[in-house]
Amino acid sequence: MMRRINSIITGAMMLTFLIHAISGAFMMLNIMEGGSMLLIVATNLFVILAFIHILIGAKLTADSLRTIKKSGVYYFRENLVFWARRVSGFAIILFMVFHVLIFAGRSEDGFFRLNLFGSFELVISLVFVVCLAIHIISNINPLLISLGIPSLRKYSGDILFVLSVVMLFCAAGFIGYYILWIR
Repeated sequence: MMRRINSIITGAMMLTFLIHAISGAFMMLNIMEGGSMLLIVATNLFVILAFIHILIGAKLTADSLRTIKKSGVYYFRENLVFWARRVSGFAIILFMVFHVLIFAGRSEDGFFRLNLFGSFELVISLVFVVCLAIHIISNINPLLISLGIPSLRKYSGDILFVLSVVMLFCAAGFIGYYILWIR
């Protein structure tokens, strides 16, 4: 039951992530204005869903680790995808904190000011995109199975293509934003 709830939360999270990622890239490239109430609500909803996803993921991981410990057989090599999902998820948590710190900005004299976006922030942002890509790609098939989508192969290729384009667009947004900052 908890896996099913997590799958539904993950689906909703994916939608809000796509809104945030695409609109964020447009904003970083100076194509779109920021501050839209819809985007703020979508981002806040994403953060809430991500927090719930993290809690459920931590509980399910703890359950798996307890089962492994009881059995006494670790099969680390055979479970590399399991560990890639956990490691990439943990990395996302760390990089999400950096992402918020980079783009939180500050107010000065009633005006919103962004924080510096230099080489370090660019590298952090690009590694964040890579961690997101690894996590999403390694979890897309289990998500589709959990949601009961019957023809897995038919949809997984389409989803992976769209996500790849979005991730590349995010990376381009970060690079474009960096170029705007260093000019």
